[in-house]
Amino acid sequence: MPARKSGHAGELAPSGRAEVAQLEASTWEEAQALLIAGRREEAHVVYSRFLERNPECAGAWADLGALLLDQLCLEEASEACERALRIDALHLEAQINLGCVRLRQERLEDAEALVRRVLELVPERLDASLDLAECRIRQGDLE
Repeated sequence: MPARKSGHAGELAPSGRAEVAQLEASTWEEAQALLIAGRREEAHVVYSRFLERNPECAGAWADLGALLLDQLCLEEASEACERALRIDALHLEAQINLGCVRLRQERLEDAEALVRRVLELVPERLDASLDLAECRIRQGDLE
């Protein structure tokens, strides 16, 4: 069903906004499902399309960063994670993903700072604990 317009030019009625929001959520879910299924190229296309329409969605930028990291596109992954963190400075997945990017870039002090910040917020994050251990080992700090 097409979205109805409200009385203001270009503005959707409340039911129309809900329909658009539902459609956008399903697009993001589609991108996540494609990523989980290993269909990375398709996921990249869907994330890009979603983010064109929803540039302020920190979660989608963080997911795109993870996808790009997995593809070893480190600069692009870094940009996506940084964009997510500009939107939401406390976004955990964006911080963890950016920490992983920094590890791959051998920017170990930056990676450690990001991982420590996550562990301050959520001490039980096993992935962050493992990333911290990797940072310390690579820096030669075995104690």
